[in-house]
Amino acid sequence: MTANPNLVERLKIDPAARAEFYEEYRRLSPIGYANSLRALLAMDHITDELPKIHVPVLLIGGDRDPSLAPMKVMKRKIRGARLVVLSPASHFANRDQPAAWNRAALDFLARVDTAAARRRG
Repeated sequence: MTANPNLVERLKIDPAARAEFYEEYRRLSPIGYANSLRALLAMDHITDELPKIHVPVLLIGGDRDPSLAPMKVMKRKIRGARLVVLSPASHFANRDQPAAWNRAALDFLARVDTAAARRRG
């Protein structure tokens, strides 16, 4: 677990999460997990496609998330994308800051719904 950058910060925030990770990893299919890692490694090719996205986009990350830098790139490349950075939070910001994560997601959905209603009516 200490070699996985996505888990290290989560464990610093909540050392009890170790048991949770063990339980989740035991349920994973080794082939499925390997394939998901292969897909992540192949994702660099989508960066040039990001400007083609024309729907509301919300990115929620933690201040200690190794994926924060890629999320910042996504925010720059997707017109109108919104990035919310929670603190202290890891790659698992929804677990580290559940109330703040839910509030950010619900606020975003409410804004999207309001904007869609204005366009319709």
